[in-house]
Amino acid sequence: MGLESVYGPATGRQEGIRTIRAAFECGVTHFDTAEVYGPFTNEILVGEALGPVRDEVSKGGPAPGGRAQALVSLVASR
Repeated sequence: MGLESVYGPATGRQEGIRTIRAAFECGVTHFDTAEVYGPFTNEILVGEALGPVRDEVSKGGPAPGGRAQALVSLVASR
């Protein structure tokens, strides 16, 4: 998931949150993102968007440098 200008113009924060929440409302429960999209930028956005439903979703994706648990914790705390 690259809402931070990797695949084109960056999505605004509020639009990104609306997009992620709409995906959840349509049944998406796994969100695959990675640090490569901008150091923690997508993780923070996903965490903010899904904070209210964090027990109902999972986050995945590669984490360079073995920081997977730190990223999962960051998303879970939002």
